[in-house]
Amino acid sequence: MTKNTNDTDDEIIKRAIAAFMREPGADQPSEGMCEVRGDHVVLRNLRGDLATYRVTKAGRLSRVD
Repeated sequence: MTKNTNDTDDEIIKRAIAAFMREPGADQPSEGMCEVRGDHVVLRNLRGDLATYRVTKAGRLSRVD
């Protein structure tokens, strides 16, 4: 796993949500439905997957979709 070992999954999800919400017109992700899969964060709400971010070795988020 390449995510920064100082960040918990919850912290990574919160950072990904914050990055996603900076986009104009973004739907609100449901924090309870989001998950970390290896070095990726998947943001979801009741409508489905909203965005996927890759967590770099440096702990940065990079949107992949």
